Amino acid sequence: MKRQHQLLFGGVLRIVLAAAAVAIFGACQTVPSEIPEDKTPPQLFQRAQEAVDNDNFGAALAYYEAVLDRFGDSPEISTIALYEIGFTHYRQGRKDKARPYFERVTERYENAESGLPEWPLVLSRRFLDRMS
Repeated sequence: MKRQHQLLFGGVLRIVLAAAAVAIFGACQTVPSEIPEDKTPPQLFQRAQEAVDNDNFGAALAYYEAVLDRFGDSPEISTIALYEIGFTHYRQGRKDKARPYFERVTERYENAESGLPEWPLVLSRRFLDRMS
Protein backbone atom coordinates (compact mmCIF):
# COMPACT_ATOMS: atom_id res chain seq x y z
CA MET A 1 0.00 0.00 0.00
CA LYS A 2 2.88 2.34 0.78
CA ARG A 3 4.23 1.96 -2.79
CA GLN A 4 0.83 2.96 -4.25
CA HIS A 5 0.78 6.11 -2.13
CA GLN A 6 4.27 6.99 -3.28
CA LEU A 7 3.25 6.54 -6.93
CA LEU A 8 0.08 8.57 -6.41
CA PHE A 9 1.96 11.32 -4.59
CA GLY A 10 4.62 11.38 -7.32
CA GLY A 11 1.94 11.70 -10.01
CA VAL A 12 0.14 14.48 -8.16
CA LEU A 13 3.43 16.27 -7.55
CA ARG A 14 4.29 16.15 -11.27
CA ILE A 15 0.88 17.57 -12.16
CA VAL A 16 1.24 20.41 -9.65
CA LEU A 17 4.74 21.23 -10.89
CA ALA A 18 3.59 21.17 -14.51
CA ALA A 19 0.67 23.49 -13.69
CA ALA A 20 3.03 25.86 -11.89
CA ALA A 21 5.38 25.89 -14.88
CA VAL A 22 2.50 26.68 -17.22
CA ALA A 23 1.34 29.48 -14.94
CA ILE A 24 4.81 30.98 -14.72
CA PHE A 25 5.46 30.63 -18.44
CA GLY A 26 2.03 32.06 -19.27
CA ALA A 27 2.68 35.05 -17.05
CA CYS A 28 5.81 35.83 -19.06
CA GLN A 29 3.81 35.87 -22.29
CA THR A 30 2.05 39.16 -21.70
CA VAL A 31 1.03 41.54 -24.42
CA PRO A 32 1.49 45.21 -23.53
CA SER A 33 -1.83 46.95 -22.99
CA GLU A 34 -0.21 50.31 -23.65
CA ILE A 35 2.93 51.14 -25.56
CA PRO A 36 4.45 54.49 -24.57
CA GLU A 37 3.93 57.11 -27.24
CA ASP A 38 7.44 58.50 -26.90
CA LYS A 39 9.18 55.36 -28.21
CA THR A 40 11.14 55.71 -31.43
CA PRO A 41 11.03 53.13 -34.24
CA PRO A 42 14.38 51.60 -33.18
CA GLN A 43 13.13 51.30 -29.60
CA LEU A 44 9.90 49.63 -30.73
CA PHE A 45 11.77 47.27 -33.05
CA GLN A 46 14.13 46.41 -30.20
CA ARG A 47 11.25 45.60 -27.84
CA ALA A 48 9.58 43.54 -30.54
CA GLN A 49 12.79 41.59 -31.17
CA GLU A 50 13.20 40.94 -27.45
CA ALA A 51 9.65 39.61 -27.37
CA VAL A 52 10.34 37.33 -30.36
CA ASP A 53 13.52 36.09 -28.68
CA ASN A 54 11.36 35.11 -25.70
CA ASP A 55 8.73 33.46 -27.95
CA ASN A 56 6.23 36.14 -26.91
CA PHE A 57 4.82 36.59 -30.38
CA GLY A 58 1.73 38.47 -29.21
CA ALA A 59 3.85 41.22 -27.69
CA ALA A 60 6.11 41.31 -30.74
CA LEU A 61 3.13 41.78 -33.03
CA ALA A 62 1.80 44.55 -30.77
CA TYR A 63 5.08 46.44 -31.05
CA TYR A 64 5.31 45.96 -34.82
CA GLU A 65 1.71 47.12 -35.21
CA ALA A 66 2.56 50.19 -33.12
CA VAL A 67 5.39 50.94 -35.53
CA LEU A 68 2.96 50.76 -38.46
CA ASP A 69 0.35 52.89 -36.70
CA ARG A 70 2.78 55.57 -35.60
CA PHE A 71 5.32 55.63 -38.42
CA GLY A 72 3.36 54.22 -41.37
CA ASP A 73 4.10 57.33 -43.42
CA SER A 74 7.76 56.34 -43.61
CA PRO A 75 8.14 53.86 -46.49
CA GLU A 76 11.35 52.37 -45.09
CA ILE A 77 10.10 51.92 -41.53
CA SER A 78 6.69 50.61 -42.53
CA THR A 79 8.19 48.17 -45.04
CA ILE A 80 10.45 46.72 -42.36
CA ALA A 81 7.50 46.49 -39.96
CA LEU A 82 5.40 44.68 -42.58
CA TYR A 83 8.21 42.20 -43.16
CA GLU A 84 8.68 41.62 -39.43
CA ILE A 85 4.96 41.02 -38.90
CA GLY A 86 4.99 38.50 -41.72
CA PHE A 87 8.09 36.82 -40.34
CA THR A 88 6.58 36.64 -36.84
CA HIS A 89 3.51 34.88 -38.21
CA TYR A 90 5.75 32.60 -40.27
CA ARG A 91 7.77 31.63 -37.19
CA GLN A 92 4.53 30.66 -35.50
CA GLY A 93 3.67 28.38 -38.43
CA ARG A 94 0.84 30.71 -39.46
CA LYS A 95 1.78 30.89 -43.11
CA ASP A 96 -1.74 31.96 -44.13
CA LYS A 97 -1.30 35.10 -42.03
CA ALA A 98 2.33 35.65 -43.09
CA ARG A 99 1.71 35.54 -46.84
CA PRO A 100 -0.22 38.86 -47.17
CA TYR A 101 2.51 40.73 -45.33
CA PHE A 102 5.27 39.31 -47.53
CA GLU A 103 3.15 40.13 -50.59
CA ARG A 104 2.66 43.71 -49.40
CA VAL A 105 6.42 44.06 -49.02
CA THR A 106 7.09 42.83 -52.57
CA GLU A 107 4.36 45.11 -53.96
CA ARG A 108 6.13 48.13 -52.52
CA TYR A 109 9.20 47.35 -54.59
CA GLU A 110 7.15 46.59 -57.69
CA ASN A 111 5.50 49.99 -57.29
CA ALA A 112 8.99 51.53 -57.46
CA GLU A 113 9.13 52.99 -53.98
CA SER A 114 12.68 54.27 -53.75
CA GLY A 115 14.97 54.34 -50.79
CA LEU A 116 13.85 51.00 -49.44
CA PRO A 117 16.41 48.55 -48.10
CA GLU A 118 16.77 45.45 -50.24
CA TRP A 119 16.74 42.81 -47.50
CA PRO A 120 12.96 42.85 -46.80
CA LEU A 121 12.32 42.21 -50.50
CA VAL A 122 14.88 39.41 -50.75
CA LEU A 123 13.63 37.67 -47.62
CA SER A 124 9.95 38.18 -48.43
CA ARG A 125 10.44 36.59 -51.85
CA ARG A 126 12.33 33.70 -50.27
CA PHE A 127 9.51 33.00 -47.79
CA LEU A 128 6.86 33.33 -50.50
CA ASP A 129 8.78 30.77 -52.59
CA ARG A 130 8.92 28.40 -49.62
CA MET A 131 5.19 28.73 -49.08
CA SER A 132 4.33 28.02 -52.73
